[in-house]
Amino acid sequence: MRDLTEKDVESIEWKPDWKKIDYLAAVAGVARDMLEEEEKKGNEKQYNSEKEKKPLKKRRMEIQESVQECRLLSKKKNKNNPENDEKPMRNFSLKIKDQENQESRITKKRNRKSNQEEFGSDDEDDDCDDEEEYQSRMIKKKRTASSEKKGRKITNHQAPVPIPIPNPIPPPQGLPIRFKERIIEESRGEFDNEEVLVIQKTLSQSDVNSNMGRFTIPSRHMSNKFLNEDEDVELDGYVGRYKYHIPVSLIDPSLECVVVHLRKWTMEKKESDKSSISYVLNGESSWNKVMEKNGLEIGDTMQLWAVRVGGKLWFALVRLNGHDQ
Repeated sequence: MRDLTEKDVESIEWKPDWKKIDYLAAVAGVARDMLEEEEKKGNEKQYNSEKEKKPLKKRRMEIQESVQECRLLSKKKNKNNPENDEKPMRNFSLKIKDQENQESRITKKRNRKSNQEEFGSDDEDDDCDDEEEYQSRMIKKKRTASSEKKGRKITNHQAPVPIPIPNPIPPPQGLPIRFKERIIEESRGEFDNEEVLVIQKTLSQSDVNSNMGRFTIPSRHMSNKFLNEDEDVELDGYVGRYKYHIPVSLIDPSLECVVVHLRKWTMEKKESDKSSISYVLNGESSWNKVMEKNGLEIGDTMQLWAVRVGGKLWFALVRLNGHDQ
Protein backbone atom coordinates (compact mmCIF):
# COMPACT_ATOMS: atom_id res chain seq x y z
CA MET A 1 0.00 0.00 0.00
CA ARG A 2 1.33 3.44 -0.94
CA ASP A 3 1.71 6.30 1.53
CA LEU A 4 -1.20 8.68 2.14
CA THR A 5 -1.14 12.15 0.53
CA GLU A 6 -3.16 15.34 1.08
CA LYS A 7 -5.40 14.45 -1.87
CA ASP A 8 -6.40 11.22 -0.17
CA VAL A 9 -7.84 13.06 2.87
CA GLU A 10 -9.55 15.92 0.96
CA SER A 11 -12.87 14.07 1.07
CA ILE A 12 -12.91 14.02 4.90
CA GLU A 13 -15.34 16.49 6.51
CA TRP A 14 -13.33 17.89 9.39
CA LYS A 15 -15.35 19.03 12.40
CA PRO A 16 -14.14 21.76 14.75
CA ASP A 17 -15.08 19.82 17.89
CA TRP A 18 -12.94 16.79 16.92
CA LYS A 19 -10.13 15.73 19.13
CA LYS A 20 -6.81 14.27 18.05
CA ILE A 21 -8.11 10.74 18.34
CA ASP A 22 -10.98 11.60 15.93
CA TYR A 23 -8.56 12.90 13.32
CA LEU A 24 -6.46 9.78 13.64
CA ALA A 25 -9.50 7.53 13.29
CA ALA A 26 -10.66 9.37 10.17
CA VAL A 27 -7.24 9.06 8.53
CA ALA A 28 -7.10 5.38 9.47
CA GLY A 29 -10.50 4.93 7.82
CA VAL A 30 -9.15 6.39 4.57
CA ALA A 31 -6.18 4.00 4.80
CA ARG A 32 -8.56 1.09 5.29
CA ASP A 33 -10.66 2.09 2.25
CA MET A 34 -7.51 2.32 0.12
CA LEU A 35 -6.42 -1.13 1.29
CA GLU A 36 -9.82 -2.62 0.44
CA GLU A 37 -9.70 -1.09 -3.04
CA GLU A 38 -6.21 -2.49 -3.67
CA GLU A 39 -7.27 -5.93 -2.46
CA LYS A 40 -10.32 -5.97 -4.74
CA LYS A 41 -8.27 -4.94 -7.79
CA GLY A 42 -5.51 -7.45 -7.23
CA ASN A 43 -7.59 -10.18 -5.58
CA GLU A 44 -6.89 -12.95 -8.12
CA LYS A 45 -3.14 -12.28 -8.30
CA GLN A 46 -2.59 -11.71 -4.61
CA TYR A 47 -4.11 -15.07 -3.53
CA ASN A 48 -2.46 -17.33 -6.10
CA SER A 49 0.49 -18.09 -3.81
CA GLU A 50 1.29 -17.94 -0.13
CA LYS A 51 4.07 -15.42 -0.78
CA GLU A 52 1.57 -12.89 -2.10
CA LYS A 53 -0.73 -13.34 0.92
CA LYS A 54 1.90 -12.41 3.49
CA PRO A 55 2.16 -8.65 2.67
CA LEU A 56 -1.61 -8.23 3.08
CA LYS A 57 -1.59 -9.97 6.43
CA LYS A 58 1.28 -7.75 7.54
CA ARG A 59 -0.67 -4.61 6.59
CA ARG A 60 -3.75 -5.73 8.47
CA MET A 61 -1.60 -6.36 11.53
CA GLU A 62 -0.11 -2.85 11.25
CA ILE A 63 -3.60 -1.32 11.05
CA GLN A 64 -4.74 -3.33 14.07
CA GLU A 65 -1.67 -2.18 15.99
CA SER A 66 -2.46 1.44 15.13
CA VAL A 67 -6.01 0.91 16.39
CA GLN A 68 -4.69 -0.41 19.70
CA GLU A 69 -2.38 2.62 20.01
CA CYS A 70 -5.34 4.93 19.39
CA ARG A 71 -7.29 3.22 22.16
CA LEU A 72 -4.45 3.61 24.62
CA LEU A 73 -4.05 7.28 23.67
CA SER A 74 -7.78 7.85 24.07
CA LYS A 75 -7.81 6.33 27.56
CA LYS A 76 -4.92 8.50 28.73
CA LYS A 77 -6.23 11.87 27.46
CA ASN A 78 -9.96 11.41 27.91
CA LYS A 79 -10.58 9.48 31.09
CA ASN A 80 -13.68 11.51 31.97
CA ASN A 81 -15.61 10.69 28.77
CA PRO A 82 -14.33 7.39 27.36
CA GLU A 83 -17.57 6.47 25.57
CA ASN A 84 -17.34 9.24 22.97
CA ASP A 85 -13.68 8.50 22.28
CA GLU A 86 -14.16 4.74 21.95
CA LYS A 87 -17.09 4.97 19.55
CA PRO A 88 -15.10 5.81 16.36
CA MET A 89 -12.56 3.09 17.23
CA ARG A 90 -15.31 0.55 17.90
CA ASN A 91 -16.85 1.18 14.49
CA PHE A 92 -13.45 0.97 12.85
CA SER A 93 -12.73 -2.38 14.54
CA LEU A 94 -16.04 -3.75 13.29
CA LYS A 95 -15.10 -2.78 9.75
CA ILE A 96 -11.77 -4.55 10.13
CA LYS A 97 -13.58 -7.71 11.26
CA ASP A 98 -16.01 -7.45 8.34
CA GLN A 99 -13.05 -7.18 6.00
CA GLU A 100 -11.43 -10.28 7.48
CA ASN A 101 -14.70 -12.21 7.26
CA GLN A 102 -15.04 -11.23 3.62
CA GLU A 103 -11.51 -12.44 2.89
CA SER A 104 -12.26 -15.70 4.68
CA ARG A 105 -15.38 -16.24 2.55
CA ILE A 106 -13.38 -15.56 -0.63
CA THR A 107 -10.72 -18.09 0.44
CA LYS A 108 -13.33 -20.76 1.26
CA LYS A 109 -15.07 -20.18 -2.07
CA ARG A 110 -11.77 -20.53 -3.93
CA ASN A 111 -10.91 -23.75 -2.06
CA ARG A 112 -14.31 -25.27 -2.87
CA LYS A 113 -13.87 -24.43 -6.54
CA SER A 114 -10.45 -26.08 -6.53
CA ASN A 115 -11.89 -29.21 -4.87
CA GLN A 116 -14.67 -29.39 -7.46
CA GLU A 117 -12.09 -29.30 -10.27
CA GLU A 118 -10.06 -32.06 -8.60
CA PHE A 119 -12.82 -34.43 -7.40
CA GLY A 120 -15.80 -33.34 -9.52
CA SER A 121 -19.01 -31.64 -8.46
CA ASP A 122 -20.98 -33.27 -5.67
CA ASP A 123 -24.35 -31.78 -4.66
CA GLU A 124 -24.06 -33.16 -1.15
CA ASP A 125 -20.66 -31.52 -0.64
CA ASP A 126 -21.64 -28.26 -2.35
CA ASP A 127 -24.69 -27.85 -0.08
CA CYS A 128 -22.70 -28.53 3.10
CA ASP A 129 -22.79 -25.38 5.28
CA ASP A 130 -20.69 -26.79 8.11
CA GLU A 131 -17.13 -25.91 7.18
CA GLU A 132 -15.58 -28.49 9.53
CA GLU A 133 -17.70 -31.29 8.06
CA TYR A 134 -16.85 -30.14 4.53
CA GLN A 135 -13.10 -30.14 5.28
CA SER A 136 -13.42 -33.62 6.83
CA ARG A 137 -15.05 -34.91 3.63
CA MET A 138 -12.32 -33.38 1.47
CA ILE A 139 -9.59 -34.96 3.61
CA LYS A 140 -11.19 -38.40 3.16
CA LYS A 141 -11.43 -37.89 -0.61
CA LYS A 142 -7.78 -36.83 -0.83
CA ARG A 143 -6.67 -39.86 1.18
CA THR A 144 -8.72 -42.19 -1.02
CA ALA A 145 -7.32 -40.61 -4.20
CA SER A 146 -3.76 -40.87 -2.87
CA SER A 147 -4.27 -44.50 -1.85
CA GLU A 148 -5.68 -45.45 -5.25
CA LYS A 149 -2.83 -43.66 -7.02
CA LYS A 150 -0.25 -45.68 -5.08
CA GLY A 151 -2.13 -48.92 -5.78
CA ARG A 152 -2.80 -49.69 -2.11
CA LYS A 153 -6.55 -50.03 -2.45
CA ILE A 154 -8.48 -52.44 -4.66
CA THR A 155 -12.22 -51.84 -4.89
CA ASN A 156 -14.81 -54.53 -5.53
CA HIS A 157 -14.86 -53.53 -9.20
CA GLN A 158 -11.10 -53.88 -9.60
CA ALA A 159 -9.30 -57.16 -10.00
CA PRO A 160 -5.63 -57.57 -9.16
CA VAL A 161 -3.42 -57.43 -12.25
CA PRO A 162 -1.89 -60.88 -12.80
CA ILE A 163 1.90 -60.94 -12.82
CA PRO A 164 3.20 -62.53 -16.01
CA ILE A 165 5.39 -65.53 -15.28
CA PRO A 166 7.35 -67.70 -17.67
CA ASN A 167 5.70 -70.91 -18.78
CA PRO A 168 6.62 -73.46 -16.09
CA ILE A 169 7.92 -76.85 -17.07
CA PRO A 170 4.97 -79.23 -16.65
CA PRO A 171 5.73 -81.99 -14.15
CA PRO A 172 5.61 -85.55 -15.45
CA GLN A 173 2.72 -87.80 -14.55
CA GLY A 174 4.92 -89.64 -12.07
CA LEU A 175 8.45 -90.73 -11.38
CA PRO A 176 10.14 -91.62 -14.71
CA ILE A 177 10.28 -95.34 -15.48
CA ARG A 178 14.09 -95.49 -15.62
CA PHE A 179 14.28 -94.23 -12.02
CA LYS A 180 11.81 -96.90 -10.88
CA GLU A 181 13.79 -99.61 -12.65
CA ARG A 182 17.02 -98.36 -11.05
CA ILE A 183 15.42 -98.37 -7.57
CA ILE A 184 14.14 -101.93 -8.08
CA GLU A 185 17.60 -103.02 -9.23
CA GLU A 186 19.39 -101.31 -6.32
CA SER A 187 16.90 -102.56 -3.70
CA ARG A 188 16.70 -106.08 -5.11
CA GLY A 189 12.99 -105.88 -5.70
CA GLU A 190 11.94 -104.35 -2.36
CA PHE A 191 10.42 -101.22 -4.00
CA ASP A 192 7.04 -100.53 -2.35
CA ASN A 193 5.76 -98.78 -5.48
CA GLU A 194 4.97 -95.61 -3.47
CA GLU A 195 6.11 -92.30 -4.93
CA VAL A 196 5.48 -88.75 -3.67
CA LEU A 197 6.62 -85.50 -5.31
CA VAL A 198 8.36 -83.60 -2.50
CA ILE A 199 9.30 -80.40 -4.35
CA GLN A 200 9.91 -78.93 -7.78
CA LYS A 201 12.36 -76.02 -7.65
CA THR A 202 14.92 -74.05 -9.60
CA LEU A 203 18.45 -74.36 -8.28
CA SER A 204 19.61 -71.20 -6.49
CA GLN A 205 23.05 -69.84 -5.67
CA SER A 206 23.07 -71.59 -2.29
CA ASP A 207 22.20 -74.95 -3.88
CA VAL A 208 25.26 -74.90 -6.16
CA ASN A 209 27.67 -73.34 -3.67
CA SER A 210 30.29 -75.99 -2.90
CA ASN A 211 31.18 -74.27 0.38
CA MET A 212 27.64 -74.79 1.65
CA GLY A 213 27.26 -78.25 0.14
CA ARG A 214 23.51 -78.61 0.55
CA PHE A 215 20.19 -78.90 -1.29
CA THR A 216 17.45 -77.00 0.53
CA ILE A 217 13.78 -77.99 0.69
CA PRO A 218 11.71 -75.09 2.15
CA SER A 219 8.56 -76.50 3.72
CA ARG A 220 6.41 -73.63 2.38
CA HIS A 221 7.32 -74.71 -1.20
CA MET A 222 6.80 -78.43 -0.71
CA SER A 223 4.20 -80.18 -2.84
CA ASN A 224 3.51 -83.00 -0.37
CA LYS A 225 4.58 -84.31 3.01
CA PHE A 226 7.02 -87.20 2.76
CA LEU A 227 7.97 -88.15 6.34
CA ASN A 228 6.18 -90.57 8.60
CA GLU A 229 5.57 -89.74 12.25
CA ASP A 230 8.67 -91.53 13.61
CA GLU A 231 10.99 -89.86 11.09
CA ASP A 232 9.58 -86.43 11.87
CA VAL A 233 10.20 -86.95 15.60
CA GLU A 234 13.75 -88.20 14.99
CA LEU A 235 14.66 -85.08 12.98
CA ASP A 236 13.62 -82.87 15.91
CA GLY A 237 16.17 -84.57 18.18
CA TYR A 238 19.79 -83.71 18.94
CA VAL A 239 23.01 -85.69 19.16
CA GLY A 240 25.14 -83.56 21.45
CA ARG A 241 25.15 -80.06 19.97
CA TYR A 242 24.02 -81.17 16.51
CA LYS A 243 20.59 -81.88 15.07
CA TYR A 244 19.85 -85.51 14.36
CA HIS A 245 20.00 -86.64 10.72
CA ILE A 246 18.68 -89.61 8.78
CA PRO A 247 20.86 -91.32 6.16
CA VAL A 248 18.86 -91.67 2.94
CA SER A 249 19.70 -93.34 -0.38
CA LEU A 250 19.40 -90.96 -3.36
CA ILE A 251 19.16 -91.85 -7.04
CA ASP A 252 20.75 -88.86 -8.82
CA PRO A 253 20.00 -87.67 -12.40
CA SER A 254 22.70 -90.00 -13.77
CA LEU A 255 20.94 -92.93 -12.01
CA GLU A 256 23.80 -93.44 -9.58
CA CYS A 257 22.86 -94.31 -5.99
CA VAL A 258 24.53 -92.21 -3.28
CA VAL A 259 23.85 -91.78 0.44
CA VAL A 260 22.94 -88.28 1.71
CA HIS A 261 21.96 -86.92 5.11
CA LEU A 262 18.47 -85.52 5.64
CA ARG A 263 18.27 -82.77 8.28
CA LYS A 264 15.54 -80.47 9.54
CA TRP A 265 16.26 -76.77 10.14
CA THR A 266 13.96 -74.53 12.17
CA MET A 267 14.63 -70.80 11.80
CA GLU A 268 13.06 -68.27 14.14
CA LYS A 269 11.95 -64.92 12.71
CA LYS A 270 12.82 -61.79 14.67
CA GLU A 271 9.84 -59.82 13.34
CA SER A 272 7.27 -62.29 14.66
CA ASP A 273 6.82 -65.35 16.83
CA LYS A 274 6.47 -67.58 13.78
CA SER A 275 9.27 -69.86 12.56
CA SER A 276 10.10 -71.35 9.16
CA ILE A 277 11.13 -74.95 8.54
CA SER A 278 13.43 -76.24 5.83
CA TYR A 279 14.75 -79.71 5.11
CA VAL A 280 18.31 -80.11 3.84
CA LEU A 281 20.21 -82.81 1.92
CA ASN A 282 23.95 -82.77 2.69
CA GLY A 283 26.62 -84.82 4.40
CA GLU A 284 30.33 -85.57 3.80
CA SER A 285 30.44 -83.79 0.42
CA SER A 286 27.77 -86.13 -0.96
CA TRP A 287 25.70 -83.27 -2.44
CA ASN A 288 28.81 -81.67 -3.97
CA LYS A 289 29.60 -84.96 -5.70
CA VAL A 290 26.06 -85.17 -7.11
CA MET A 291 26.27 -81.57 -8.29
CA GLU A 292 29.69 -81.95 -9.96
CA LYS A 293 29.01 -85.29 -11.61
CA ASN A 294 25.70 -84.17 -13.13
CA GLY A 295 26.85 -80.66 -14.03
CA LEU A 296 24.07 -78.97 -12.07
CA GLU A 297 23.93 -75.17 -12.45
CA ILE A 298 21.91 -72.20 -11.28
CA GLY A 299 18.55 -72.17 -13.06
CA ASP A 300 18.24 -75.93 -13.52
CA THR A 301 14.73 -77.14 -12.72
CA MET A 302 14.79 -80.13 -10.38
CA GLN A 303 12.24 -82.51 -8.90
CA LEU A 304 12.79 -84.45 -5.70
CA TRP A 305 10.68 -87.59 -5.32
CA ALA A 306 10.27 -89.65 -2.14
CA VAL A 307 9.80 -93.43 -2.40
CA ARG A 308 9.67 -96.31 0.07
CA VAL A 309 11.93 -99.35 -0.15
CA GLY A 310 11.04 -101.95 2.44
CA GLY A 311 9.44 -99.15 4.48
CA LYS A 312 12.60 -97.03 4.41
CA LEU A 313 12.77 -93.55 2.86
CA TRP A 314 14.61 -93.13 -0.46
CA PHE A 315 14.91 -90.11 -2.79
CA ALA A 316 15.06 -89.73 -6.56
CA LEU A 317 16.40 -86.47 -8.05
CA VAL A 318 15.10 -85.69 -11.56
CA ARG A 319 16.37 -82.85 -13.76
CA LEU A 320 13.55 -81.55 -15.98
CA ASN A 321 15.45 -79.23 -18.30
CA GLY A 322 18.13 -81.75 -19.20
CA HIS A 323 18.32 -85.23 -20.64
CA ASP A 324 16.29 -86.58 -17.69
CA GLN A 325 13.01 -85.30 -19.10
